[in-house]
Amino acid sequence: MLLASTTDVAHWRSPFCAGVDRALDTCGFGRVELPWDTFQVLQRDRDHFTKRGFDAFRQALAAELARRDVVGDVLVIADSTIDYLNDASRSADAAVCRALRARGMVPRVLSEGGSGFCARGHAGHDFSELASGVLRGADGARWRGATWVVIGGWNDERCGLAAASRGIERLRALKRHV
Repeated sequence: MLLASTTDVAHWRSPFCAGVDRALDTCGFGRVELPWDTFQVLQRDRDHFTKRGFDAFRQALAAELARRDVVGDVLVIADSTIDYLNDASRSADAAVCRALRARGMVPRVLSEGGSGFCARGHAGHDFSELASGVLRGADGARWRGATWVVIGGWNDERCGLAAASRGIERLRALKRHV
């Protein structure tokens, strides 16, 4: 199963994000609907959560996936929505894992600030490359049948909608070929 967060939400609403959501729909991604405007964000940087906002986000993500009856292995691929609060020990990734485990999921989180469906692709850090790295790893076979949950797409605006759409298609094709 392929799931993705809706991008045309809260203060990120834009024609670009509406286009990303249409591309996700066209490629068959299910939607993860979260109450984005209820998560507390930093005053100086409205794109990133406070600690309290992040805690509410991770609990809401876990609840939404459980509501959709997601169980077993879950691969979460995200941008700085999660990575912003990571430290050297990847504590934000671990916090998301704890919330998902509490709902019966077996998660792995790949978060990379600035990434997206096409963003950071030049450096090999777009969502498709992050997923490919896991699949090439020693435990890659484990993640082949996992539910994939993508959180992001906002960083792709500078790439343009056509490039973001191609990145969405690449990720879908990667999931289908695993």
